[in-house]
Amino acid sequence: MNSTIREITIKWEECFVQTISKMVFSHICISIFTGMLYEKEASNIFPHVAPFIVFSGVLMIIFAVLTCLTTDWVTSKPLVGIAGCFSALFGVMTAFCLLFLSGMDYIDLSILVPFLVLGIGMDDSFVLLAAWRRTNVKDPVEKRMSDTYSEATISITITSLTNIICALIGISVPFKVIQTISIYMALSLFMDYVYQVTFFGGCLAISGYREAKNLHAIFFTPVAKSEEAGLLKYLNCFCLSKPKNEKTPTNCCTDKLGKLLTIPKIKFLIMVLYILYLAGGIYCLKYLQESMNAEIAFRKNSHSLKFLSDYAKYYPKYRDRIQIVIDSPVDYSNLAVQSKINELTVQLENSPYMAGPNFTESWLRMYLTFIQSSYSWIALQGYNTSDPEDFIEALRNVFLKFKWAEALNQDIVFSEDGKKILASRFFLLTESTDHPNRELEIFDNMLEITNESDLPVRAFNFQYIFFDVVPLIIPTTKQSLVITSCSVILVFMIFMPNLFCAVSISFTIVSIEVITIGYMSLWDIQLNMFIMILLIFSTGFCTDYSAHVCYAFVNSKGNTSDEKLRDALHAAGYAVIQGCLSTYIGIFTIILAPYAVFNDTFKLFTIIIITSVFHGLFILPVILSLWDNFRSFLFTNHKNKQPTSAKVNDVPNVNSHLFE
Repeated sequence: MNSTIREITIKWEECFVQTISKMVFSHICISIFTGMLYEKEASNIFPHVAPFIVFSGVLMIIFAVLTCLTTDWVTSKPLVGIAGCFSALFGVMTAFCLLFLSGMDYIDLSILVPFLVLGIGMDDSFVLLAAWRRTNVKDPVEKRMSDTYSEATISITITSLTNIICALIGISVPFKVIQTISIYMALSLFMDYVYQVTFFGGCLAISGYREAKNLHAIFFTPVAKSEEAGLLKYLNCFCLSKPKNEKTPTNCCTDKLGKLLTIPKIKFLIMVLYILYLAGGIYCLKYLQESMNAEIAFRKNSHSLKFLSDYAKYYPKYRDRIQIVIDSPVDYSNLAVQSKINELTVQLENSPYMAGPNFTESWLRMYLTFIQSSYSWIALQGYNTSDPEDFIEALRNVFLKFKWAEALNQDIVFSEDGKKILASRFFLLTESTDHPNRELEIFDNMLEITNESDLPVRAFNFQYIFFDVVPLIIPTTKQSLVITSCSVILVFMIFMPNLFCAVSISFTIVSIEVITIGYMSLWDIQLNMFIMILLIFSTGFCTDYSAHVCYAFVNSKGNTSDEKLRDALHAAGYAVIQGCLSTYIGIFTIILAPYAVFNDTFKLFTIIIITSVFHGLFILPVILSLWDNFRSFLFTNHKNKQPTSAKVNDVPNVNSHLFE
């Protein structure tokens, strides 16, 4: 088809769809489906989702501003919160532009990336900001920035690296769509990390200089202290500096949640709740189903979606025509080849849920019947149909010239000189496809039979582009999750060489993934390739909160496990809460998008965020404190078992210190 004919075809189809769509009937319901319409609606996602990205960005900015406010206008950092949002935005824009310049393919489902990066990327900003707030306000800005980066950089590097690695592993998945999304995701996360440690860090330093000069967080004007302001504190409360000893949200998280988790009964209750929660997730795994629906790529009010719905509802019997395509040249005049094609056709016709030979449309079967008929010798006089050239010449010049055989011209592809058949096809009809499992079983039968054949044959139906991935979804998901989990654990071992922390993180990954996959089936989320890539991405994301808490616990200077628990929540608790809320706000607006795949994304991340926060703020701190208590108990017992008799050399004295 040349470009002119294609343009005419497209315009005719567009005009046809518009005309039919405007028609209103009292007793007739019309469903439309065309090849061009299918392609257009399945690849025109961006215009319908772009407004939600803008809305999500606005909500993120508002949230960042509000969570960066304190009771003191000097220490408040609303503009720094905005800088964190722009860091994530700049990261996505830079990554997309670099990939566009390099000639990378773009698919509309890559629009998921900005939603995810806007939410996940803000975590690094909140961790850096939390580390800044714990520095000494009397130190110079350079010293405070050094302390901030010393405390937070390793933590955000670990989490960013795990997220990037999980995205890169998605490239190994044998689906072009997932590979493309993974490339966009990986580079966006990397560029976000670069902007967070450079651009956002610079904005934080500028805010530090402003804070050192006692300037207002928004107006950049000198701020009077509240106890020195006199009557001004009643007139200009927005430009006063409050006492520095007021409790911040971080203090509240430490004083309340930290103290609560040090109570033994509360620890026991949390572990019981966790066991029940995990058991429920494991039990619900049996309800998990693979998705075979083509509808996930269409808008909820699209013509194609309505057609597919009506098609499946009203036409379960004799519905699907399956093309059996021989896509390489073979000698059709050879009796052995004819026998193989006939045997293959009979085998396919007799497979389950097929309509049988009466509904098969085969040009070769009709041509051979014509050759063997008693009156064909008149039309085929002078042709030797056992000879390949005569067989094809009689086919073209005699058989296909009959009025009743003209339609079969579309089933045969001849070479330019007309002496060879490059490819051909024949059609089979299904009998009953009233359940998706039957459709998948028919597809599996077609695939198995054609793969076993010696002929270069393929089976095709327009829905098979979706069915083709179903057998690979669960094995690929398992393999990818194992690889990503091992990669994440390896990253933790390199940056934080603590065996128990690595064990805790691996336990967290497995637990969160099992719970997520289990409970998502209860929320009517079926496993498809888009959910699969989100699960792969979430392997890195779900450990972010646990990583911050685990890193803070290991680096705590507390003497007891309870003190370390409180220090860990003091250091990372508020940042975790900010991070989970920012991530949720980042993907919250996509529930309004008119696509089922985005609705499933929102549901899935709701489960992941709730589960990750539960692990990061409750389960992991309790497990770490219990392990620390157990280790202290073992160390104490080992120390008590040492001999109690002391030698003269073991007794400390003044002279002994001279040789230390």
